Amino acid sequence: MELRFLLLADGARLPSRAHDGDAGLDLHANEATTIAPGERATVGTGVAVEIPAGHAGLVLPRSGLAARNGIALVNAPGLIDSGYRGEIRVLLLNTDRLESFEVEPGDRIAQLLITPFAAAEPLAVAKLAATTRGGGGFGSVALSMPLGLIFGRPGPPLSRAISSRCAATVRRSSATSSNSFSTKLFRSAGDRPSRSAGGNIPRMNPTRALL
Repeated sequence: MELRFLLLADGARLPSRAHDGDAGLDLHANEATTIAPGERATVGTGVAVEIPAGHAGLVLPRSGLAARNGIALVNAPGLIDSGYRGEIRVLLLNTDRLESFEVEPGDRIAQLLITPFAAAEPLAVAKLAATTRGGGGFGSVALSMPLGLIFGRPGPPLSRAISSRCAATVRRSSATSSNSFSTKLFRSAGDRPSRSAGGNIPRMNPTRALL
């Protein structure tokens, strides 16, 4: 499959693969900029692309820049539709806390992946087909795993174990709070525990403790 590019500016470089068999085409900066720590910048590549119908372009970060300089893409992956004919611009983010990042013309700043997609038509329905997973998400797989799979012995699902542990913690906290409250009431009533000659704490007057 051929992929047609239009060079929009002097010095613009045609995207290319670093190695045979690479999935992504390297995108090169066509302008210089400085990205301060924690800042972002849009960097032009000076090229436009004609993506074939039924395909989309994904702009992905370069792992080398991420590992060495903490450079990421704000909107990774960036999406280029087949009908877009404007300049490809890359939104870079400098995640380094101390060092600025210098971009020079010709630097490889991202990569372009061309992928086919299914042009699915949205359809409103009364209900969705049932699955074993259902609406579980956000870590629901781990919470529903039997403890035996985690600790090597039989047990209830992790979610039930967590609930039981939380309930026990609440009961202990409630008991502690109740004891503390009773002690405060007792002290606010003017009684102080004092030891008798035998070393025992005398009984408190419950009526005075609640006044």
